[in-house]
Amino acid sequence: MTKRVPEPAPEAVPDEPPQQAADEGSALELPDSGAIPAEEPGSQHQAPAPKPEVPAPPPLPKTIFDIVYEATDVNVPKQRIAEDIRGIINRSGLMRTYDFVFLYDDSSQISRFTSNKIYSAVTDDSHDSRKPLFLLLHTGGGKVEPAYLISKCCRKTAPKFVAAVPRFAKSAGTLIALGADEIHMGIISELGPIDPQIGDYPALGLGSAVEHIAKLCTKHPQAVEMLAKYLASNLNLHHLGYFERVSESAVQYAERLLIGRHLPPSQTPKIVADRFVY
Repeated sequence: MTKRVPEPAPEAVPDEPPQQAADEGSALELPDSGAIPAEEPGSQHQAPAPKPEVPAPPPLPKTIFDIVYEATDVNVPKQRIAEDIRGIINRSGLMRTYDFVFLYDDSSQISRFTSNKIYSAVTDDSHDSRKPLFLLLHTGGGKVEPAYLISKCCRKTAPKFVAAVPRFAKSAGTLIALGADEIHMGIISELGPIDPQIGDYPALGLGSAVEHIAKLCTKHPQAVEMLAKYLASNLNLHHLGYFERVSESAVQYAERLLIGRHLPPSQTPKIVADRFVY
């Protein structure tokens, strides 16, 4: 029986020694991916230019409607409106021809305070009495006495009195306009009856109410006693006389302002004044 002699194992080959480091000053070769080229002597590395910052757009200018809706003080919209109107007037060149005064009050009634302000405006040093006076008028009305004085001041302090009503001049505002040599109005401008106010009620309202009750008595005779008791307990005859007197004063003021104005041949200052009041 024979035995197989195993073959001797191959001799182990020792690992190759690591390569020597490259000499100083020689460049290392790196794989192509991500290779960084060596900078040339004297060259400077330039960073990418930063993107210019785009400024935010300025906020849109507020319109007069925004100011009116956002305002907590009623004088803020008035100031903005006055600034806008002054800008329009300056661009138009009308300042060389007219002396301008504004009466813009949409929140309160014409009063003695209003007439005092207008008087100060047309008599101070900045007022040029040689120029025609241009009154920009926007009001819902008020007391007739101050309105008459305003119109009278505008007529006496200028060679010509021009009134412009861009939107409306009601009641006492209409009385002011009647004293002007010219009244300029637009398509939607409004004048109105001269309806004096006492408190929050029209002066003619009480007389009209009594006339309406009288008609009811005629139409319903059986209700006369009831209506008579109602008037006796609620109507002050002194108030009725005072309210009627205020309306008569409005007619007289309007008639005075209309004297000397160009009216149609069939019209007189008294007829026109009556139509505006009654």
